[in-house]
Amino acid sequence: MTSLKKNKIVKFLKIIFYVEDQNLKEIIDLFSEFHQMSWFKINSLWIIEIYHKDEVDIKKILKSVIPSSKIKFYNKEIIPDKDWVLKGNKENINIKTEFFLITQNLSIVNKSEKKYLLKIPASTAFGTGTHASTFLAIKSIEFLYKFKNFNTILDLGTGSGILSFVLSKLTKKDILCSDFDENSKSNFLRNKKINFISNIKFVKSYGLRNKELKLKKFDLIVANILLNPLIKLFNSINKHTNDDSYLILSGILENQQNQLYSYYSYRYILVKKFTNDNWTTLILKKNGKKS
Repeated sequence: MTSLKKNKIVKFLKIIFYVEDQNLKEIIDLFSEFHQMSWFKINSLWIIEIYHKDEVDIKKILKSVIPSSKIKFYNKEIIPDKDWVLKGNKENINIKTEFFLITQNLSIVNKSEKKYLLKIPASTAFGTGTHASTFLAIKSIEFLYKFKNFNTILDLGTGSGILSFVLSKLTKKDILCSDFDENSKSNFLRNKKINFISNIKFVKSYGLRNKELKLKKFDLIVANILLNPLIKLFNSINKHTNDDSYLILSGILENQQNQLYSYYSYRYILVKKFTNDNWTTLILKKNGKKS
């Protein structure tokens, strides 16, 4: 008889900010370090929700933003203790793309629906496929897969590892993925085992600073993060890409795409963009020549 390990019960604080269009970018950038963040618009206001476990961090945020007139109002609530992993698995939201069926419970899906199946249980690491930015990143990978082969691939800011798994299934190549969050590493390793994947290596790194990434160049870098980090990482990403390489940049709002591309247009041309629910993902190709 095997023993079952109970999932860890995690207590979160949720803080909700209400901001106007012109202040959205600044407030999101302020909180860009928080992975558990989402924002959406109702009527004329953007609602930003942040989930975090450390009350001290929340208080620091509150102290820094309360005096600001750029936040119309906010509220804070304690999320009752519950097994979030169990809750997510019970809800079992299935995501379908052209080639993939992504689920939290493979036992209750029709396994003949798609060519590839992935099981990504709910966790505290970002990336189950339900968020528009993840869905669009997968769609972008599938788009490139149809006409382009890649030998060296990096999933930058991997979260749960979902984009690495998609890349692994489609390309059959060795993949590197990186993240600086310890939760990401543990969830990645669990998901890698669940999906019987062996050709992906996790590197703990902030950006591309790790010595294992330092001298490498890639044919494809996929990054599903926020606008501010994507801008800050431009020089580093550019340094680690070969001529004629491709980038998939996700995690940006539709009204942020021009700002992001203004940084990357120096060395990259826009190949394709996908948009859904106010989110946009850009596919860029390195032009090989400095303008």
